[in-house]
Amino acid sequence: GGSSAIAFATNEPDAAALTLAADLMQPSPLVRATDDLGKVAELFLSSGLRQLHVVDGNGSIAGTIDEADVTRAYLTLLARPKT
Repeated sequence: GGSSAIAFATNEPDAAALTLAADLMQPSPLVRATDDLGKVAELFLSSGLRQLHVVDGNGSIAGTIDEADVTRAYLTLLARPKT
């Protein structure tokens, strides 16, 4: 993954000189503003990332969401009275 590549590049002086930022970057999964909580949680688990970009209907970045946001939303759902 990207973090192991970064560790290698920073610990190996010869590799650091040849490493470009583009070599370490990987596309991040995107969350749509309409995605449900379960899908967002799955993206966090599968990507190993702690923060994801949220895109609007036009594909433009509308903001970010992090693990704490998902946890907060999940706990709020659990606290709702059952109807």
